[in-house]
Amino acid sequence: MFKFGFDEENQQEETSQSTQTDPAQLHDFSLLRQAAPRISYTGYAVPKTEITLPRRDFFDARYQLMGEDNLSESDQLLLGSEDVRKTVYEGGLKVWEGTGDLLEVLAEHSETSVIELGCGAGIPGCLQLYKALKANLSGRFVLADYNTSVLRLITMPNVVLAWLAATKGLEDKGEINLTAELIEECAADLAKRGVAVHFVSGGWSPQFVQLVGQPFDLVLASETIYSLDSIVAFTDVLAAVKGKLALVAAKKVYFGVGGGVIEFQRQLDKRQLSYHLVLETGSVGRVVLAVE
Repeated sequence: MFKFGFDEENQQEETSQSTQTDPAQLHDFSLLRQAAPRISYTGYAVPKTEITLPRRDFFDARYQLMGEDNLSESDQLLLGSEDVRKTVYEGGLKVWEGTGDLLEVLAEHSETSVIELGCGAGIPGCLQLYKALKANLSGRFVLADYNTSVLRLITMPNVVLAWLAATKGLEDKGEINLTAELIEECAADLAKRGVAVHFVSGGWSPQFVQLVGQPFDLVLASETIYSLDSIVAFTDVLAAVKGKLALVAAKKVYFGVGGGVIEFQRQLDKRQLSYHLVLETGSVGRVVLAVE
């Protein structure tokens, strides 16, 4: 059993400000059967590699959502222009700048026990899955996002696309029929290869930690420390689920919302976690930290 946080007295004070309250839930590909049968995708060029990873077009996901009934508050936000709304939507329907930085670092990594926190499109996690499939390696991959709709509309289709690209090949841009038969084939083939893929929705919490299980060799996160409200809970989960290494991509300062690298480092120091800089883009103030 993991210990959730190291400084329990101070944790209680600080996490009382956390706004991520939706309970954690585990999902599988059955959630994807609600998706539209035909989706469009565009290749994402992975830095420092020859890999072009397919991802579902965001406009296509929004178009699907427009045709659905009884939309939740978070679903309605996916159709709007807001990037984040606390306790409702955490920005998963967008590829943030830190994703490219994280992918650049991942060019040198081949771990197959991976969790991506705040995954959204899940491109870093899908990259590690793609590499495992190409190398015929077994593995365990968990993709977690606050919003179930993001997992259904974007993350899960991207996993199927990554599987297709690795096992059958895909054009850099196009459309596929995301039929129930294709989803079943993907799930069955992954199981046959000894590759487990799970999806988790909900806020960062002790329940989340218990749900995802044993430590991972690699923890991935991009643009997850943007606010003071979530940074404590995120660092607690990072400390609990990490195994050998965590890679966190972020901006040095998130103007207007209070988060950033300095506060994150303060939280890491409190938990006695060591870290070092592995990438810095000085012109725009972005970094990737390795936490060990």
